[in-house]
Amino acid sequence: MPLRPLRSLVALALVAGLAATASASFSGASFAGEPNPDPKSQRALKDAIGEASAEETLAVAQLKEIQGRRAELEAVADALDAQISEATGRQQAAQREVDRIAADVAALQLEIDRLQAEIDASKGEFENSAATLYRNAGTGSQVMSVLAFQNNPRKGITASRYLGDVARDAQAQIDHYDALQDDVDAAQELLEEQQAAAEKARAVAEAQRVEVERLRAEHEPARAAAEAEEASEAQLLATISSQKDSWEAQLAALQAEQAALSQGVSRGSGNGRLKWACDGSVASGFGYRVHPISGTRRLHTGVDISCSYGQPISTGGDGTVLEAGPRGGYGNAVLVDHGDGLATLYAHQSRVAVSPGQQVTTGEVIGYVGSTGYSTGPHLHWEVWVNGTPVDPMGYV
Repeated sequence: MPLRPLRSLVALALVAGLAATASASFSGASFAGEPNPDPKSQRALKDAIGEASAEETLAVAQLKEIQGRRAELEAVADALDAQISEATGRQQAAQREVDRIAADVAALQLEIDRLQAEIDASKGEFENSAATLYRNAGTGSQVMSVLAFQNNPRKGITASRYLGDVARDAQAQIDHYDALQDDVDAAQELLEEQQAAAEKARAVAEAQRVEVERLRAEHEPARAAAEAEEASEAQLLATISSQKDSWEAQLAALQAEQAALSQGVSRGSGNGRLKWACDGSVASGFGYRVHPISGTRRLHTGVDISCSYGQPISTGGDGTVLEAGPRGGYGNAVLVDHGDGLATLYAHQSRVAVSPGQQVTTGEVIGYVGSTGYSTGPHLHWEVWVNGTPVDPMGYV
């Protein structure tokens, strides 16, 4: 079995196994449909989330690698499409040349037919004149007619001129026939050249068609294979991410319930106002959307702020850094607790500038914009949590 399908099966088995383990750890202790605050259940969920996060990170890296290869294949495909377009243009040009030559051939054939008709007419006239001369020469009547006018010089000269005219007319007809025959021969030769050129043009067109078919057959399978591979990996990632999201939601509910039970106080309103975290506009808001990488419809638990790579990120309010570093699909992230049930998360950083336990103040730089983790390009993914549940940050700025 190839390495990638094997890894996919292992990942799916891992998700299924973790789901069974996590479910078994807390399903028996639930009460009236409420979350179970048992720390053992929380540990099981955290372990499951941790392992799923590691597999998610691996799947994200694998998907990025596949997308990179597909981008290369698409570039090759675009180049081949350009070649196909060029080859098709040459094929069409060759076909136009064939059509032009065919029209020329038809016109030449008409000219040959016309010349042949003139030749036939000239041959008829010549044959009639030759027959007349032959008959008169055989009887000597014209010569005798000339001699008959020897006592009348004027009439003799007229008769002699008549005989010369007849001979010249016969020779002119012969010359005209020869000229027409030359024209026919030249037209026939040109016709043969045009026909040869037409055949050559057809051969060129056929060769271009074969080349087009070869190019199409060459790149289509590679493109289809890349699409299928990307879809398979995206589906795997979506399965892992969906299960991880479910576990994180369960864990958040358990932790919130535990905090409420242990403290016996309200979990807070979480209605404090926050400072904008990065100098940029919203590229993607909070709510359900089609994920840009996995292609599945899921909740976007924050806002994506359009910022350039390396741009500073500032905390939205005073608080304590709970986490600072790699966090699965979030990449390099910082989680800040602002108290009263309010927390903020800053994801996909190129570099974090704070440490867990550090106290921060409003507007303090905590890191720099990047594209780590489950990201398609440099931006800041900013989340606002109220009692462990993501809410729309736009209501807090």
